[in-house]
This record gives sequence, structure tokens and C-alpha cells, in this order.
Amino acid sequence: MSALMLYSNNLSGPFRLFLLSCPNLILLDLAHNKFVGKLPTWIANKLPQLSYLRLRNNTFSGSIPAQLTDLRHLQFLDLACNRISGSIPHSLSNLEVMIQDLQGTLSNPLAWNNERPASPDIYGLQKYDDSLEVVIKGQYLAYTSNIIYMVGLDLSHNNLVGEIPDEITSLVGLRSLNISHNQLSGKIPEQINLLRSLESLDLSWNELSGEIPPSLSDITTLSKLDLSYNYLSGRIPSGNQLQTLTDPASSYTGNIYLCGPPISRNCSWPVASGHVDEHQSDSEARDLYLAMAVGFVLGIWAVFVTLLFSRRWRATYFKLIDKLLCCIETYMASNFKGA
Repeated sequence: MSALMLYSNNLSGPFRLFLLSCPNLILLDLAHNKFVGKLPTWIANKLPQLSYLRLRNNTFSGSIPAQLTDLRHLQFLDLACNRISGSIPHSLSNLEVMIQDLQGTLSNPLAWNNERPASPDIYGLQKYDDSLEVVIKGQYLAYTSNIIYMVGLDLSHNNLVGEIPDEITSLVGLRSLNISHNQLSGKIPEQINLLRSLESLDLSWNELSGEIPPSLSDITTLSKLDLSYNYLSGRIPSGNQLQTLTDPASSYTGNIYLCGPPISRNCSWPVASGHVDEHQSDSEARDLYLAMAVGFVLGIWAVFVTLLFSRRWRATYFKLIDKLLCCIETYMASNFKGA
């Protein structure tokens, strides 16, 4: 068996152990079910031929096992819409197919069409009559013809943290990269332009900061870009490819420290990071004043409660007030006489 598609079947439980006996599996689609538990560490050893792995819309948890990147033939990985946590593995460069320029031939190619029977065609590519659903450029696309050049990585809508590893820029064969809706921080990798085959890039709804690398405009194949709702700052890079995006301003929505075309905010400061630092200083000062105010109120409240419920402390307090008023009265009287 080389393909197993069980998507949208209301299946539940942990990752199926019967797959241990399917070493020739090339395609595995378990999307839109109710599977739970951690992703197994044995996938690369027991399913070494796997090229297409789609597990989106389940309830898988835990971190992405580093062993997953030992799948030499993997060209499409979709783990979106689960509860996966931890960081993105730095071993991404082990994904041998994804680091290839796939304009050439693949070591384990897939082709799909509506023809039967399932047998090699004249190019030696396996054919199936099922369609494959891929989310790219914000749309569900059903591949019923050739998926041999579809290379993608989708880790969106999870609980991933940490920085985007620089190793992700080694996946030069990627056509689609979606790591949106996580809690990723740090900067966008400076050499993002190495992803020269990228058509769709979605980094939205994270906690990314710093400036957008100017090299982003060097990706001439890019047709969809979404960097919205992060903490990016500085001038938006210009470039021929970035000017061709549909509704380019929406790509940067929610980044209040970005400036320059295509958004309406002018770059009126020399270095955006200075404004970010100023904003952070103002925020820290505001937090300090708030803490002082809360402390003052709590202190007054503590004194009030003590005086309300303790007769001894109340008597002492009023004696102290009387003594203080007496001292003030004496001081003012002596000054008045002196005048």
C-alpha cells in the first residue's frame, strides 16, 4: 500500500500503530479527524518512503519530534490546526527533498489524476484517482492532476514558541510556507530570499519583531504575503515583486511601527527601532506609576482597616494626630508672635 487517505471520517484515538506495517506508504492523509496524543517518533524509521503527510485539524499535542525531519522524501507536511507546542526543529535542513530545487526531478515523485487503473505511466509516476486537498494562498485547493511540484510546510494555528530557525531558509524547494497563528518571536530570518521558489508566505498573528528583511523583495515568485499582526517596525521594503501583490497594504495590517508604502503611515523618524524603545520606556514608566498608585491605595486601605477593627491602634493613631496638630499650632503661634 502506497497511499492511505482517511480524512474527514470522525476517527479518534492516538496515532494508529497499524501504520507500523506499512513501510511502502508514500501518502498519508488523516486530516479533519479527532486523533489525539503526541506525534510518534518512529515515523521516519517505519514509514521511510513518506512524501506527503497531512494531519491538520486534529488534536495532536506535544512538540514536533526532531525525528520527523529524517523523512528524506518528505515534500509536503501539514500539521496545522492542532495543539502542537514547543519550537520549530532546527533540523529542518535534513528534509532532503525540501532543500532541492524541484524544477528538476524528485527522488520519490508523486503524480495524481483521475485515471484508472493505479499503475505507472510512461514517466514512471504513480497515478491515483483521488484528489488531494492543499491549503495554499489562503485557499483550499484540490489537486487532481500533477502534485509532483507541490512542496509545502504548514504549521499554522498551533502553540509554537521561540524564534523562526535560520535553517528554514535552507528549504529552497518550498512553494508554500505557513507558520501563522502561533507565538513565534524574534526576527524574520535575514536570508529569507533563499526561498526562491516561494509563492505563498504567511507569518501573520505571531510576536515577530524587528525590521522586514529587504531581501524579501528578491523572491520573484511570491504572489501572496501576510505579515499582519506582529510587532514589526521600520520601513517596508520596496521591490518590483512586492508591488505586484494583491491588496499589498493588508499584508502589513496590525504592525503599528511599520511605515512607508503601501501603507499610509509616513516614515518620519530615521530609525524605527528607536520609537519601539521609546514606546517600551513609556510603557515601563506607565507600569511604574500604576504600581505606585496601587501600592498607595492598598496602604491607605490597610491603615483604614486597622483603625476600624483595632481599638488600641485607633486610640494610638488619634493621640498621634492630636500631638502633631498641637506641634503645628505651637509652631505657627511662635512664628506669628515673632512676626
